[in-house]
Amino acid sequence: NNASINYYGIRLFYSSNNILEYNNVTDNRYAVWIGYSANNKISNNLAKDNEEGIETYFSSYNNITSNNINNTYFYGIWLYNSSNSKVLFNNATYNTFGIRLEKTSDNNLIANNTLVNNGGGIGVYFNSISNNITENNASNNN
Repeated sequence: NNASINYYGIRLFYSSNNILEYNNVTDNRYAVWIGYSANNKISNNLAKDNEEGIETYFSSYNNITSNNINNTYFYGIWLYNSSNSKVLFNNATYNTFGIRLEKTSDNNLIANNTLVNNGGGIGVYFNSISNNITENNASNNN
């Protein structure tokens, strides 16, 4: 599937147990926005030239795996008040921030991601605790 030139490329709102795979999402405000949703699988997607990449907002138990997020104005992957999720084997390049956890995004596993040429690699902010951040490749980030 291709989703281009929209406010939301793909949006899940109060929606759980979905699989988002093999989508090309370009030139949107949000590539993938997941709000108030749980147990979703987001994998093998290409998000390029969006303002924001993959965002979970007040969402938990999601798996974000093997996505390519490139040239995003803000965040490649952003977990906002989102807990107990897995962010694994993603590539984030040329974004303002590679991966950001914010506002009590707790107990997440962030592993085996490649974060290159971003404004920042991985950031954990504002009361986000007990995250397991391991075996990531973060290089050439400012």
